[in-house]
Amino acid sequence: MGKKEWLLSLAVTILLAPTLPFAQAVLPDSVAVTQTVAAKSKATSRSTVVSAIKQTPDLNPTAKVRHFSQATYAKYGALFDKNYNVEKMSPYSVFGDAQEAYVYTSSPILKRYMYAAMQNWNKALGTKVFNLGTKSHKTITVKWKYNGASEEWDGMYQDNSLWINKDDFDNVNYVPNTYQAALNKEMPGAGNPNSSTYKQQYINYWIAIITHELGHSLGLDHSPYTTDIMFSDSETAGPDFKYTWKRAKVDGSYAEFKNSLSQRDINRAKLTKLLGYW
Repeated sequence: MGKKEWLLSLAVTILLAPTLPFAQAVLPDSVAVTQTVAAKSKATSRSTVVSAIKQTPDLNPTAKVRHFSQATYAKYGALFDKNYNVEKMSPYSVFGDAQEAYVYTSSPILKRYMYAAMQNWNKALGTKVFNLGTKSHKTITVKWKYNGASEEWDGMYQDNSLWINKDDFDNVNYVPNTYQAALNKEMPGAGNPNSSTYKQQYINYWIAIITHELGHSLGLDHSPYTTDIMFSDSETAGPDFKYTWKRAKVDGSYAEFKNSLSQRDINRAKLTKLLGYW
């Protein structure tokens, strides 16, 4: 083949060959990855976040505020804390990279209530947040508080320790009295601590108390709603409290006597995970 014929053949081949969409075939993957990373690292505007918060029920972070980028939660953490009564209450070592805690008690009696409380959260959140720990491998320790008859609490959580007031736990009148004060009626089985009715109410109450305290470990502060496991009858407005309340917002029942988590409890725990509190 002569040089001219070869050049002509090459030209025809190039002209007839299908065009390779180079830019479309090579660039999109890398561009898409770059755009995705940029989207995840970019914070949403404050006005957009505020608008979304206003569309949620009181203290209830629905899906409307649980879809933002990690950068958004990092930038506006204080805004979420204030509007949903949440804050970081556990050191990083409690949940760690795996976002799981290992809960331990040396008390065989407490273990029964503790495990049931752990399962309350695990089932509600659809993930194993709380695992049974051991003496040598634990990140939260549950223990008794003795000589606490004068204390104004039956459970407490701080850093990585959870206490249950032993005096209240052992007092057969404590749960009936608490029930009477809250609902203004006598607790079923109140006069007979050996009855199955009393025992079931007693068990429900103390599981609920530990569930409440584990809620604090997740970063949940108190709520004025009685149907919330995180209910408290009073609080003062602050960085992690939306407003002051001095009386309960009664929704028809008390979670602490039913041992039940509300959707508000669950949604707030889902939010605190996004905020990096557990």
